[in-house]
Amino acid sequence: MLNTLELKENWSILKKELKKKYTNLTEDDLVLEEGREDEMYEKLQTKLGKSTEEVDEMLASMLEDFTLH
Repeated sequence: MLNTLELKENWSILKKELKKKYTNLTEDDLVLEEGREDEMYEKLQTKLGKSTEEVDEMLASMLEDFTLH
């Protein structure tokens, strides 16, 4: 999983990109609460049919794409 600080610092960007790419995600699916990051990952896994590693790779890739622009 991305480190918690990196996830929190960039969550608004990641959230926007996730909603754009995966229209089936709701605001409730994308709530990132302190100490409950695992729950958000589980929701993403369930909704997107991906493993924890796949979700992590997807978020890292989105973050990398954003920071390169």
